[in-house]
Amino acid sequence: KLSFLGLDFNVGPYPIIGSNEVLNNQLFHLNGSGEYPVTGGPSTRRIIDFNTIENSEAILPTGQSGNIFSKHYKDQAEKFVNGKFFKMLLNRKDIIKSKDKLVLLPE
Repeated sequence: KLSFLGLDFNVGPYPIIGSNEVLNNQLFHLNGSGEYPVTGGPSTRRIIDFNTIENSEAILPTGQSGNIFSKHYKDQAEKFVNGKFFKMLLNRKDIIKSKDKLVLLPE
């Protein structure tokens, strides 16, 4: 663990409910302090509606980007700990309507 990188790379801390044996699976170690820092948990949450796929939802515990300089690096963390979700775009019309364009130009 590189503690000097923690300020840049860590997301949170956020209080969250859960344990090893419940649907909101959060891993922690009993330490006798009354506070139990989470050491692991789900990498994603998804609710898939196979009857109407457009009603499916998802959330990431951090954000959409792995780039710490991106505005999306930790943009889903608060929603994740509060049990919120985003609508998944799973049909062509919705995907095309929401797309962004990234243009890379040589210097």
